[in-house]
Amino acid sequence: MNFLLIDPDSENRNFIKSILSMRFPEWNLLQESTDFDLLQKDCLPTSELDLIISQARIGERLLFDHLPLGNKQIPIVLIHEDESLAIQSHSHFCLGYLLSPLSEKSVIQIFQKIRMIQNYSFSEKSKNWMNRSFLKHSISEVYKKRFLAKVGNKYVYIPVESIAYFYSDQGITYLVEARYSSKYIVEYSLLELESKLLDPFKFYRINRSIIVHLDGLVEIKPYLNGRLSLTLSVKSEEALVVARERVPEFKSWLDQ
Repeated sequence: MNFLLIDPDSENRNFIKSILSMRFPEWNLLQESTDFDLLQKDCLPTSELDLIISQARIGERLLFDHLPLGNKQIPIVLIHEDESLAIQSHSHFCLGYLLSPLSEKSVIQIFQKIRMIQNYSFSEKSKNWMNRSFLKHSISEVYKKRFLAKVGNKYVYIPVESIAYFYSDQGITYLVEARYSSKYIVEYSLLELESKLLDPFKFYRINRSIIVHLDGLVEIKPYLNGRLSLTLSVKSEEALVVARERVPEFKSWLDQ
């Protein structure tokens, strides 16, 4: 999937690129820009282009007014601070509408949808891309159903539904089972778990060292310095505290 990224906000661009590099590594950024001039006919790499991710409005200029004639069938994902341009987007090949400030959940949802509907293709070129790349990379996006762990001289497997949380201590990642609070070492980092292996609608990384499972969440209380304290259905030796900078996103994650 070859795409253009147009947004004057460097934080937005870096946020989107970070998610794509971790969750959709097969996607290829052709060019990025802070304005719509990239869409001029002599600058637009139409023969290679599969998608445009862009701010809907930059200053007084609208993206729709700068899409070259004949190229309106190039799919677009719009970024805007409100939904005022949503109706106008229906006249174009708009696959998604991202509201600023961007959230990881909304970005991942839209890009997962695009990945899925590529099976129905936008062009022969997209079909060829699908044949080469989709099957190769989609396997990594199938979330794990169970984890294998070694206990003494034998192995056990723990279904994802039975996991209360993961935590990291001195570079080692542990899985805590919900029913008996049993603890197992797993051979994955929290970053790997968060970005590739766990369903983001079920698991959330509340701070640098802990990922919790929504199904085990029992109680949420205010904590010091704008943080939140969580209680799970399992006893925890670790303090389950949502980092202050993650509190707004954590609330949005719960309220879906």
